[in-house]
Amino acid sequence: EYTTTGQTVDLQSCLNEAYAHFQVVARSDELDRPKKIIIISNSYLDQTEQDQVCDNNAQFLRTGSFSPSRGDNNPTKGYDVMMLNFGDDAPTNYMSCLVQYDNDKLFYAPVVNLQPELFSIMPQIQDEICSHITPSPTVDPTVDPTTDPTNDPTPD
Repeated sequence: EYTTTGQTVDLQSCLNEAYAHFQVVARSDELDRPKKIIIISNSYLDQTEQDQVCDNNAQFLRTGSFSPSRGDNNPTKGYDVMMLNFGDDAPTNYMSCLVQYDNDKLFYAPVVNLQPELFSIMPQIQDEICSHITPSPTVDPTVDPTTDPTNDPTPD
């Protein structure tokens, strides 16, 4: 729905649609459900467009918030993303920012044939889809036990 042959893919609209579904339709945050997005692509954005999508979405996908605060490290608040990139022209590490630079969530197949190409990667894809989401690191994952800055514990 967000691309046609010969035109640029509208990945941002696809992500916005997924966010709306999880927040409104599925009520995932309200019901504390994990959120997984699977992006299947055979049409690729140029580097400038990739950078824009990454800048607009990486933090939200990691935390579930465009303005996260300390303690926003609940694994069900963020989104778990997988990329399935098809075609000989699939760029290496395409949109890896969306999968939090986890190469285990990037899958490639030179052509879209069930056998042997897709059958060869199906076990890894299935394992990733069915895996439990683990928390992503945050900027400051714990509450500070002391005031900042702390006193120097030893004389120099």
